[in-house]
Amino acid sequence: MGGPHLPGHPNREIFHWVNIRGYKENGAYSQVQDPATTVWSGVPAQSPVYSNTLVTMMGGRGYQW
Repeated sequence: MGGPHLPGHPNREIFHWVNIRGYKENGAYSQVQDPATTVWSGVPAQSPVYSNTLVTMMGGRGYQW
């Protein structure tokens, strides 16, 4: 809350799985697939997110390969 969050998400702490399906611009952006489109209408199904921001948001939660 109060920090960076995925496109279309409200400004609160949310826990859910997303898929990182690739990257572009030599890794500067990660392509995120987000299933929360059924929860909040403003959430895009896919969106590019600055990779450093993504690490800030999710780095403490862990990753599933």
